[in-house]
Amino acid sequence: MKLTDTVSSDSIAIIGMCKNAGKTTALNSLIASMDEGICLALTSIGRDGETADTAHATPKPDIYVREGTVFATAADMIKNCDATTEILDTCGIFTPLGEVVIARARSDGNIDIAGPSTIEGLKKVHKLLKSFGGELTIFDGAISRKSLSVPTLCEEFILCTGASYSQSIQTTVNDTEYYVRLFMSETEKEQDGCSDSKITVFADDTAFCFENISDAVTLIKKARKITSIRIRGAVTDSILKPIIGSGLRDAVILSDDPSKLMQEQKTYESCIARNLVLKVVHKSRLCAVTVNPYSVFGAPYDKDEFFDRMSNALEKYNIPVFDVKR
Repeated sequence: MKLTDTVSSDSIAIIGMCKNAGKTTALNSLIASMDEGICLALTSIGRDGETADTAHATPKPDIYVREGTVFATAADMIKNCDATTEILDTCGIFTPLGEVVIARARSDGNIDIAGPSTIEGLKKVHKLLKSFGGELTIFDGAISRKSLSVPTLCEEFILCTGASYSQSIQTTVNDTEYYVRLFMSETEKEQDGCSDSKITVFADDTAFCFENISDAVTLIKKARKITSIRIRGAVTDSILKPIIGSGLRDAVILSDDPSKLMQEQKTYESCIARNLVLKVVHKSRLCAVTVNPYSVFGAPYDKDEFFDRMSNALEKYNIPVFDVKR
């Protein structure tokens, strides 16, 4: 199986557990093995494609594209592209590196991409890329941008993890497995009630709306039967710990999507122990996990050991693992 075999939609994001997790390498693997008849469209949240990591001054892979590829980048980055480029349109989105433009590669070569810094900006860029023939849009995450996995932006995503995350293989495997577990959360249809409130508690067949957790917990302690709690925005320890402390059991805690589940693993396990099931309204499909055994901070992992441990940890989720350089 190749990495491209896991992709089944027209939009995919590449995100990382950390910087130097191998996102650009995964991107190049996708580009190189994609059917030549497909018009690829590329952009990034923030800057990527530079020849050296600006944070650690380490070499970075170039982003090499075929003729015909359309991409969105800041205007100042066009001069860094050695592929012949044609500017097709402007986006009205401004970055420190200039306005984001839509361009087409008129020859094979390297490009430097620096896209919008917001999800709304990326949605606008995606629409423009499609209007110029982009059949598969790949969103490349600069640094560690896990927010790229939000389902309102793309249908699928690839998660990259590697030795730069931690000196310990087991820590990297454990934390990656936890992150995958969150993104495999079950979905549940949203109930009517309190659509603009931060917290909605469905208790005794009624929806109660709150803007802060302390008021919600007061009701939780008094209610006879609570079936679910809807939380909009980030789900953090500061929200979940008071709910756990209230003594509540056997209820659903419903979030927007997995990217909003930001609680620590210990807090998550405490929820599970009380049968407080974390579910989401929307989610993207996790296609694959890629592993990078090399670190910018020190000694590399043993590549076979890392690959095997990650594969074993994710086997129960039926998520394929790739070392794209292997």
